[in-house]
Amino acid sequence: GEKASLSDILGGKVSLVTVCIREMGRPMVDSWATTFRKKIGDQPGVQIVQLSFVEGTLYKMFKSSLLGALKSRTAEEMQAGHLMAFANSEPFREAIGIKNRVVGYAFLVDPERRIRWRAAGYALHHEMAFLAQAVEELTTATSSRATSSRAATSSSAATSRKRKPSRAPSKA
Repeated sequence: GEKASLSDILGGKVSLVTVCIREMGRPMVDSWATTFRKKIGDQPGVQIVQLSFVEGTLYKMFKSSLLGALKSRTAEEMQAGHLMAFANSEPFREAIGIKNRVVGYAFLVDPERRIRWRAAGYALHHEMAFLAQAVEELTTATSSRATSSRAATSSSAATSRKRKPSRAPSKA
């Protein structure tokens, strides 16, 4: 039941983000998350984030019950990445192009929080194959940038160690 920032959660990792606006879309997003976990596994720097919207004042009154129900029906290994937003989904939907509230959506988000791929409905075999390839490319690119960054940092540190300390000119 604690507050979380989606932007903070997504930063620095390759993420499969599933979005469910209506309960009818739940089996669809679950198909993505389950298949992704089986195909990709627990790779470092890769995560699954499942976002569910609960709209309406009446539902907000039952927030703790709904959170408990979600926790009880979500596999333990999937609970950490499951977010529930008790808010109007319209601004979010407009920002990322979700038109149909009934369908579940899946997005591949890179470490810079850019959407690289999207799908709607149930996970299909050929889509999962493409998604796995895209994850591999993003994780390889991310680790290459991290390695280059570390090498540049090490190189500049080594260069600065080689320099003689500068002296202030002496006053005569």
